[in-house]
Formats: sequence, C-alpha cells, structure tokens
Amino acid sequence: LRQDNADLRLMKYGNKLGLIPEKTYKRSEQKRETTQSEVDFLRQKRVRPSEANPILAHCGTPSISEPERLAQILKRPQVRYEDILPLRGKSDCPEQQIRQQVEMEIKYEGYIERQRQQVEQFKRLEKRIIAEGIDYSSIETLSTEAREKLQQIKPRSVGQASRITGVRPSDLSALIIYLEKRKRQDVSGETTAAGGPAAGHSPDKRAT
Repeated sequence: LRQDNADLRLMKYGNKLGLIPEKTYKRSEQKRETTQSEVDFLRQKRVRPSEANPILAHCGTPSISEPERLAQILKRPQVRYEDILPLRGKSDCPEQQIRQQVEMEIKYEGYIERQRQQVEQFKRLEKRIIAEGIDYSSIETLSTEAREKLQQIKPRSVGQASRITGVRPSDLSALIIYLEKRKRQDVSGETTAAGGPAAGHSPDKRAT
C-alpha cells in the first residue's frame, strides 16, 4: 500500500462504482500498461561493461565485468532512472510520472514480492480454523506466555493467533504442528471406526 500507486490499485473500483469518469480510468490503464512495458524492457535489455561502467563510476557504484540487465543496474541504491537513460537505446522516453513508477517497481520488487508472499500466507492462516475446546496449557511446545494468551483469548483461526501479542513465530509453528497431529489422529480414529476393528484387535473368525 503506497501513495504513488494508489491510482493503479483503486481506479478500477472507483470506475465500477461510477465515481471515476471513463476517460480518467482509461488514462490510468494506459499508465499501467506503459509502466509494465518499460519494466519488462529494462528486465530484458542487457548492456556491455564498456557502456555501463562510465555511468556506474559517475554514480559511485562498482563496475560490471560482463553484460548486465538494466533492471539489475537500476536496483543499485546509487543509480536513478535518469542515470540509465543513455543505456536504453530507445529514442522515446516515458514521462516523469512513469519513470518514477518504473524505478519504484524495480528497486523494491524484492520487498514487494516478499509482501505478496506474506499476504498469501496470511490468507492461508486465516482459513486455518481452530476447533473449540483445545487446552493450550497442555501443549508443552508452546512458550509459557503463549499458552496463557491462547488459553485466555481462544482464537478462532491460526491467523488470529498470529496477531496475539506474545505469540512468537516459534509458538505459531508449534501450534500448527499440534493441529496437524490432532487432525491426523481424528482422521485415523474415523478410519478405524468406519473401516473395521482398531489396531491390535484381530477380527472374529467364525466358521462358515
């Protein structure tokens, strides 16, 4: 969630609700397409050391010894989009707003991707429902503080448990392992009940 890409994130919703004119929405979509096109170009375009090193030296960042993609060069903290313009090899140049968007997308794509993964993990944890009646005080792999907090709050999902102060990542892992073991035991019990006698009991052999 960043202010610089608010239009790209929210314009389509405003248009659907009738709050954004079609002309404004189309302009936003054009910005999205142009930004993505430039990002894709910089990810593919390679430059030779002889081309890039003078610019890298001017920016105060180490030189390269073999061809490198422009996107990788732009990821360097010392390099700005304007610095690599001579290396693009294209006569057209995106407007300032597009250049800023492209630079942000490329420089922070590692962080953005990490956040996307965190969002997906959050969604999975929210869907992981915790059955009622769990005695957290009996789960020895949890820290003392986590046992107390979980026993007091009794979260409805693993996602809710992850947001409780005092529940550490290690506690969350221990809770998930506990829930998995409990799930397997429940399934095993159901299989035994539905499929025949429990282990250790031989079937009654009767004469036919």
